[in-house]
Amino acid sequence: MVTLTVYLQVTSISRAAYESSAGFTINEFSRIDFDRLDLSEWLSTMYEADILSTTGYDIERLTGTGRTMGNNTCEGGDADCEEMTRVNAENRAIDMFSGDVSNTANQLKDNFDPGQIDCSIYPRPLICEMQ
Repeated sequence: MVTLTVYLQVTSISRAAYESSAGFTINEFSRIDFDRLDLSEWLSTMYEADILSTTGYDIERLTGTGRTMGNNTCEGGDADCEEMTRVNAENRAIDMFSGDVSNTANQLKDNFDPGQIDCSIYPRPLICEMQ
């Protein structure tokens, strides 16, 4: 509904043409008047689905068990189901960088070969400018 409202605001096409449209062009997107856009219906749907919080956010809700992706509980006896509990971003970073990472950095530095960098792509990696 929000997309249709916005699309009709920035284009002069019919609803039927909208339904077969591939989406907004960059030019059309730049003409959206966000002050005129009523998101109340969309926001209430998000609140009802408990996707948006009325009580606030913390790191756990944003990046840990409060997220749907990466959390899975197996109920009903599905043999293919795999239990998963998502760890929040802070704990993932601690796990990733715990221990002695200087040895890993030294290994990367010692084994780095600038010839392995593809400088034919665009945008070119910054290291290509240094060679």
